[in-house]
Amino acid sequence: MISEPELFDGDEPYNDARTIPEQRTEAPVPVEPGVSDDGVRRRPWLWALGGAIAASAVWAGGIYLHDEPTPVPDTGDWRASRNLCADAKLNALTTELGTPPSAPSPLTRVHPDQHRASCFLAFEGDESKGRFPATVSLTYTLHKKIDPGPEFEAELTPMLSADETPDTLRRVERLGDKAFVTVKGGEELAIHVLDGQAVLGMTVQMDLYAKTGARPPTNLSGIKASMIADTKALMVELQS
Repeated sequence: MISEPELFDGDEPYNDARTIPEQRTEAPVPVEPGVSDDGVRRRPWLWALGGAIAASAVWAGGIYLHDEPTPVPDTGDWRASRNLCADAKLNALTTELGTPPSAPSPLTRVHPDQHRASCFLAFEGDESKGRFPATVSLTYTLHKKIDPGPEFEAELTPMLSADETPDTLRRVERLGDKAFVTVKGGEELAIHVLDGQAVLGMTVQMDLYAKTGARPPTNLSGIKASMIADTKALMVELQS
């Protein structure tokens, strides 16, 4: 009886069991702080700087998003003027200067931030009554977004050359929040009024070049009083 042949490989018998390689587990290599995986050294302060910048950007964005809108000023009872010449009756000045022409020149500009209106009138004078020709200009500005108060007086100071003399600026009491009158020689008077969000101006200029026998007034106190009275009446009209 023949037994199963025994297979030999050289001097050692053949073993049918396959050898499985041993699995090796390697511990992670510690990375030095400030060194990337490719071995390049990083500067730690760059990371800190980047974080600070990012935090500042987020903080600034939060301030912007949560910042309250600028409050809109209260214009009170002041209204827009579609025709400032019609709103200004000028009864007192008419007594001083004579009847104005029948075709005055009004201008207006309407804007969400500011309303402006103006009027130009020419008084022809009356030689028989000693009334000298003059022109009257009116301005009205209603500020809807900014407060005109802080710069009101500064706006009345014109830019002058070295040889020019500034106009005389005098305070007018009991007229609006603040009011001034400027006198330029003996030929021009101007009143400037600040009241809340409104700024009004009235200028009377004597026409010294008019061909008339009437003489220009040497005392402007009567014209000044008439300007103040008509300015008060115009302010009441623009708040009705």
